[in-house]
Amino acid sequence: MLKICRDEITKVADGGVTEEELRRGIGQVRGSTVLSLEDTGSQMTRIGKNELVYGEHLTIEELLGRVESVTIEDVKQVAEDFLRHPQAIAVIGDYEDASSFEGVLEGATA
Repeated sequence: MLKICRDEITKVADGGVTEEELRRGIGQVRGSTVLSLEDTGSQMTRIGKNELVYGEHLTIEELLGRVESVTIEDVKQVAEDFLRHPQAIAVIGDYEDASSFEGVLEGATA
C-alpha cells in the first residue's frame, strides 16, 4: 500500500491531475462541507479553525466559491511545491525486518 501511495504522489507531482479528477475533488469538498452544516459541532470547529488558522471567517458561500475557483494549474503548483520534497515514513510497532519496506523507502528518509 505504501508503494501505491508513493506512486500516486509522484504521478500528481509529475503530471498534475485531470479535469475529471479536479471536478470530482471539488465535488467531494463541496459535499463534505455542506454535510458538515448539519452538525453543530462541525460548524463550531469550522468557525474556530477559520479564526485560528486563517485569521478570517468565510461564509459558506465564500468558501464554496473559493473551492469552485481552483484550477488544474493551482493543483499543479501546489503539487510541485509540496510533493517534490524528500519523503519520510514513521513506523510504530514491532518491525525488526525492514525488508517489508523495500522499494518503498527509495529516496525517503527512514
